[in-house]
Amino acid sequence: MLLYDLFPDVLVLAGKIRAGSFWERTLAKVTRYALNESEATVFLGEHLRHYAEAKYGPAKKSVVIPVGAPGEIFVDSSPRRLPPEAAVSILYAGAMGHMHEVETLRELFSGGLPAGIKWRFHSSGSGYRR
Repeated sequence: MLLYDLFPDVLVLAGKIRAGSFWERTLAKVTRYALNESEATVFLGEHLRHYAEAKYGPAKKSVVIPVGAPGEIFVDSSPRRLPPEAAVSILYAGAMGHMHEVETLRELFSGGLPAGIKWRFHSSGSGYRR
């Protein structure tokens, strides 16, 4: 059995189902079953593991993947200076929607960007057009 995300929580936060509804209660039962019966559960960060296990019970077997990128590979590397004419690229990859905050980016872009900054988006989701 494979559990992709923490349901029903994401559906409630996304506004797809109501808190306390039949669907939330049903999906909560499925989530409890999945945590108990899955051969392994991978949590993205300790916070999510603590939250999920407090709400749905302990996972049969789990591992935590730290959130963020490891910085050890950069310990012996100094940043190199870019030529003044070089642009700095910022990449956003992921789903933009009810679960991901979009307003901060909208506010940033409404004031214009400093010269030499390029944004690249590899995204989709219900909030992408906003």
